[in-house]
Amino acid sequence: MRVELGKALIAAGQPELRRFNCRRLSERDPDLADAHYSLGISFVATGQLQRAREEFAAAATFDPSNADAHFNLGTAWVQRVALRKHCRVSSRHSN
Repeated sequence: MRVELGKALIAAGQPELRRFNCRRLSERDPDLADAHYSLGISFVATGQLQRAREEFAAAATFDPSNADAHFNLGTAWVQRVALRKHCRVSSRHSN
């Protein structure tokens, strides 16, 4: 039920509220993969990819069968690499 609420909050453009609710869940049950996954989604929504990766990794650890957590963890790493590559290219062209 709370995971569905989190999805609705992201859709409504309120990732911070989703993060608050998911943090409360993860504090009560630190091994709850869905709470970590939802936190990861909320961090992606606000551009905090490092924190998103940490939460997706926790979700994948606590629920190794969670294919979405593994996929989003990989996607967040790819975005990081692409951003770094773009920044390096952009800095070379700014001179």
